[in-house]
Amino acid sequence: MIPLRIVAFQPRIVITVAALCATLAVTTLLFYQVNAQSVGLFVTWRTLSTSFNTGELSAQGGAGAAAGSTTAVAPLPEMHIANNGLVLLRDAQVISTSGSTIQVEMNWNSVQFTWVVRTDSNTLFFTAAGEKEISPTIQTGDIVTITGLLLANGAHPAIDAEYIHIE
Repeated sequence: MIPLRIVAFQPRIVITVAALCATLAVTTLLFYQVNAQSVGLFVTWRTLSTSFNTGELSAQGGAGAAAGSTTAVAPLPEMHIANNGLVLLRDAQVISTSGSTIQVEMNWNSVQFTWVVRTDSNTLFFTAAGEKEISPTIQTGDIVTITGLLLANGAHPAIDAEYIHIE
């Protein structure tokens, strides 16, 4: 004969098992929600960064940028100077060319930055499609991205250009 004490459910055991199951369910739900929110933030950030890189903004926020109407805006110019003298100018406008020297400018509201870009036989030129250009045809009004080393002479800051990407 089986003793009743072993077969009968103890209230403490039932309560402990129920509490453990409830804790497990709540923890699983919590981790699911945190993961779902982080995936949602990633998708929203990815959509926003894509819309900023393409120069498009949406009135509907992150979800609208992926599926809704977009309005094109002018690209934002960038200017970076690293500690080692490496310079990046993105979306600079060519204002003049003379031989191996190109003069570009960048505008932020009422502030104007003018740069002198020196090219030589080592400077590589690329088209908007990313293809290497052998005989570059840079004209006044072109938008370019330039990388090179900062030079320390002249009335305007100067760059010894390594790469010029014609937009």
